[in-house]
Amino acid sequence: DILVDHFHKIYMHPGPSLLQALIQTRFWIPSLRRIVQKRTFLCLKCYKSKVKANSPLMGDLPISRLQGFRAFLQVGVDFAGPFSLRESLRRKATVSKAYMCLFVCMATKAIHLEVVSSLAAQSFLAAFDRFTSRRGLPSDGFSDCGTNFVAAARHLKEIWTWFKESQTQCQVADHLLKKGVQWHF
Repeated sequence: DILVDHFHKIYMHPGPSLLQALIQTRFWIPSLRRIVQKRTFLCLKCYKSKVKANSPLMGDLPISRLQGFRAFLQVGVDFAGPFSLRESLRRKATVSKAYMCLFVCMATKAIHLEVVSSLAAQSFLAAFDRFTSRRGLPSDGFSDCGTNFVAAARHLKEIWTWFKESQTQCQVADHLLKKGVQWHF
């Protein structure tokens, strides 16, 4: 035990396998592994240095992940890019920028991608129309406070108020107003 403690302090508190290898280069001691493990377990410095940090508790899941909604009823929206696109394979083909509009289902984490030419609100509204024609109208939309999203939300609110104030509204317009998309920033 004294020899193991001496090597353990001289070599700056190595782990059990390294300490056993260092001692075995000079001495042959039967059942050295058991002795080394016992002495390193009793070493206070080694015990303090092997402290494992507590992992943080996972936050509560959003309600949209817990309830059984259809896919893309609640969506998160963001943009990715820009990406460079060449119009042809020729050398002097014009290069234009394109962006990816990502629609993420909050319940299933499925992704719907739409390609847009710019970050303008009109481009987002066109991508949103393509998305809704394929996946259905979402009840809630979540995004950051990008200017294109804020402008698109303002534009959608103007359309809804126009439908409300219009004298020629029909059952379809009433139905759409009741199922309007709420946008959360």
